[in-house]
Amino acid sequence: MSFIPIDPVAKFGIELITRTARSVTVQQFTRSIPLGGIGNFDEIALAVMNFDSIGTDMRYRLSVTRAPCDSIAEYDIIDLGTLGGFDSYATKVNARGQVVGTASKDSLVSHAFLWKNGSMRDLDSLHPLLSSTANSINDLGTVVGIDTVPFQIDGGVKIALNSLVTQGPHFLEAYDLNNQGQIAGWGKITGDTDRALLFRGGVVTALNTPFDRNYQPFSKAVAINNSGLVAGNIFQTTLFATIPVMWVNGEYNNGFNPTNFLLTADVNDSNVVVGNSVVYDGIYPYTHGSRWLGNNGLDLGVPAGFDNSEPSAINNHGVVVGKVYIGNHPELPSHAFVWKNGVMKDLNCLIAADPTWELQVATDINDSGIIVGYGSHLGKTRGFLLTPVHPTSVDRGTVADIPRTFKLLQNYPNPFNPATTIGYELPKASHITLKVYNILGQEVTVLVDGEEPPGFHTARFNGGNLSSGVYFYRLQTGGFNSTKDMIFIK
Repeated sequence: MSFIPIDPVAKFGIELITRTARSVTVQQFTRSIPLGGIGNFDEIALAVMNFDSIGTDMRYRLSVTRAPCDSIAEYDIIDLGTLGGFDSYATKVNARGQVVGTASKDSLVSHAFLWKNGSMRDLDSLHPLLSSTANSINDLGTVVGIDTVPFQIDGGVKIALNSLVTQGPHFLEAYDLNNQGQIAGWGKITGDTDRALLFRGGVVTALNTPFDRNYQPFSKAVAINNSGLVAGNIFQTTLFATIPVMWVNGEYNNGFNPTNFLLTADVNDSNVVVGNSVVYDGIYPYTHGSRWLGNNGLDLGVPAGFDNSEPSAINNHGVVVGKVYIGNHPELPSHAFVWKNGVMKDLNCLIAADPTWELQVATDINDSGIIVGYGSHLGKTRGFLLTPVHPTSVDRGTVADIPRTFKLLQNYPNPFNPATTIGYELPKASHITLKVYNILGQEVTVLVDGEEPPGFHTARFNGGNLSSGVYFYRLQTGGFNSTKDMIFIK
């Protein structure tokens, strides 16, 4: 619903009032407000106040519009459920369709969760009365998040992330990780403000910024791709400015200087960055999603009926997801969007008609086009998973993501002590062998020898009884042979 002042003098105040049998809700707004997230109500009223009545006739116009929707559903929707409470929020999805986030156990406590094979698993909390959340998951299934302290879950074992740090400052927040086990986030350095941090093989690097302490900058790393490029933001408290930045090989990239770019959200493996930019309609500033390759930017726009868009994630095909909203009120109910083929669409228009769902924020998308996020469902906030109707098959909530080629992945973590995970992809059912060799070429152990179905697989290697050094692992199947090295440090 839009409120359009016609009187050029009157200073208006507007409130939307809704009433049910049990409560009355009042929401203030300026120009427009989405009605979709308000829920069911018995009565709706609009209070218009004139704070400058002398010499004014208080003319205005109200209009209620509905954004046009596509008639063909493009996605199936899955309710991710909860851990016993009412609400859940999905944050990330990996290539295998595994989802992490946070979900309520009761009215007071929420725990990090892992959703896979159609069910939600509690990742627990280090303190039973405190909440936790999972921020990210890589394609090997390693999870990072925040509990009473930042944590990592590898091979089903949850540990404090800072216990793995052998050199450098400690994390306050572990926000994202890549398939090499490198982690981006932020922490506090003695005598300094929050600083963006990068974890690589036990060593934590404080990522530098181009500003001295006179500007009182603090920085946060929010995303890392599989090449180790880190994207984040610098906040200058004295200048009240936010500057999106990138770090390459742990060093500040001074060649990245996009104009009107406000806030970084994500980066893909092609080094394409997405985030928020400011645009003007002649009078009012608005936020539009934008994507950047170097200093070349593209305005992603907004769907019909909305003013603002804010991206959350971009996949390796350049598809972007996030949220859109009306007016200058990001705190009001938003709608989830997907941007692909140059067009941004409201995801609520792309699912099969279901009046019980309002998709509010899309938080991530993988390379198979699977989207996760959260929205309003039957009066509760619930995490959702959207699967494309045609390219991806879903069986009982399990996503079947079949690789196109054979591939042996780099082990994680690397270096390791004493155990590491090796991932590999099979486009078809195959008899494979996965073996480990020492630097002399002698066979150390056989991890896998047998028939495997198509899909993404992992094998666990424990070098506890071996000496430190370089080892090799080899995947062999009919017509495919690949070898990679790994480092074991006791």
